[in-house]
Amino acid sequence: LNPEGTGCAINSSIPFTPFSDKPYLHPYVQNPISDKEFKEDAGEAMNIDLNSIFARPINFDYQLGYSVEIEGEAISTKIEGNSLILETLENVNGTNTIHLKANSRSSSYSSAIDYPYYSDLSFNLNIIPVNDAPTAIYLSTNTIVENSAIGTEIGILTANDVDAGQTFTY
Repeated sequence: LNPEGTGCAINSSIPFTPFSDKPYLHPYVQNPISDKEFKEDAGEAMNIDLNSIFARPINFDYQLGYSVEIEGEAISTKIEGNSLILETLENVNGTNTIHLKANSRSSSYSSAIDYPYYSDLSFNLNIIPVNDAPTAIYLSTNTIVENSAIGTEIGILTANDVDAGQTFTY
């Protein structure tokens, strides 16, 4: 008791660790994802089981929730349940960086974002350009005047190509 007899003071040498610093609540990366490459227009899709990538060290009432962000424009991403789905887009190429986050959360929280314990990883997905065939090949006229001299222009041949800067030889 204190000298006034109104309370008691405890002097302890037991260190105090704030709740947010408890490492046993943090998910961790158990199987990192290496960088990947796909060819443009190949219709490639990747389905990654996030439960095989991330783990939680304890089994209390905590679940893992996932989120994904992407830097780049050559793929689409979505998370369905515990799966990350990556799909290449037609006629788009380049390097994309995928940022994954696993949050550990109590079942009493409504979303993974509400809970502060997380682990993250990033990897690159490079979409390699391929040479697309020209389309909309068009000849401005489809008739030839009889007995025209060799080398007479009979029309203009044009084509479109989704690959910028292409030249055509006919």
